[in-house]
Amino acid sequence: MSDQGDALAALEGVISILRATMNTEFIHGLPETFLDEALLWHQRGPHQRRTALPTATHGVGFPSWSWAGWDVLSNYQAQFSGYIRREVEWYLVNRDGTGFNLSLRNIWEPSVPYDPLRSEDIRPIGGPPAAFLNALQPREELTTQDLRSCYLACWTSTATFQLLGDKLDLGEGSIDWEYHEAFIISDQKSQPVGTIFLENSWDDVIEQNQHQRFEFMLLSRSNTVDDMVALDEVFPMKDWCFVNVMLVQKNADKVERLGVGVVHELAWISAAPEAALLHLR
Repeated sequence: MSDQGDALAALEGVISILRATMNTEFIHGLPETFLDEALLWHQRGPHQRRTALPTATHGVGFPSWSWAGWDVLSNYQAQFSGYIRREVEWYLVNRDGTGFNLSLRNIWEPSVPYDPLRSEDIRPIGGPPAAFLNALQPREELTTQDLRSCYLACWTSTATFQLLGDKLDLGEGSIDWEYHEAFIISDQKSQPVGTIFLENSWDDVIEQNQHQRFEFMLLSRSNTVDDMVALDEVFPMKDWCFVNVMLVQKNADKVERLGVGVVHELAWISAAPEAALLHLR
């Protein structure tokens, strides 16, 4: 597109239909009601950040957490093929710094329901600062037009893991990932704990940043996932033990998305995650 800001405008007709049929508002191309699922998209080719002219987005650039923020083909259910359970709290924040609760709901009925007695508690401890909570406004006061200038905020937790350059052998499935690899996520003992699909160029990033610990943000939980490194000899494998995480570049309380992956719930807890109110850009 000649104007990168036209990325969503070109789809506005389709989004209008989806808005009515799905009974949900859309935030930078992602359905609000199904945000937990909608954040789990994968890039499927060489990519770069999409820029936008101020006139196209009212002064707000495309966010990294939306597929619209990247000039690349994207798709869903490449790794997250099961049911998703929310484990964090999401908010919208306008340019004045005012926060709004999101309209989220879990509507799926998995064949094996989530049982809190059989799973570890991975939710962030505590809650957002009182000043933020006390200033929250009703979602109804935020208009569709206002959504274009809002950003996401999340009460979540972050933990660090290693990327050592080891990769999962996808076998025949690798034909679907011409430009990406399933990198193995490791803990501080260099023990495999999960996987994340990243562009091939991450080989160089990892080599240049040996021994660096990468930051991951808690997103949600899955009852089952695809293309997961074998962990049977290390952790008990069962439904709902998979923690969906976002690899982020963090600067104070602001983060940008680099990719999404999965780690085992016990590995997440062992990494001593720290709760925080983060602003996604």
